[in-house]
Amino acid sequence: MSDYSFRVESAFIKAKKEGSAVPIKNVEDIYNALTDRETLDKLLQQALDEEQLEYKDEIVELFMSIKDTIRMEEVAFHNPSDI
Repeated sequence: MSDYSFRVESAFIKAKKEGSAVPIKNVEDIYNALTDRETLDKLLQQALDEEQLEYKDEIVELFMSIKDTIRMEEVAFHNPSDI
């Protein structure tokens, strides 16, 4: 699971940059991406390299299975310059 978490975190970092197909600008955007299948799928599609894409569907299924436990107040947002 930590490998999946790393891939998702990397996808969010890339999505915070200009020109992202799934722009991430605040905590609400992160929450929506983690709890909406289509948004998370697009986010991963744009960020994962070809080798990592084989895990995309598994990652999406994992997050969709736990989405009811994700709380917006527990989501953190860091500016790309802070990373």
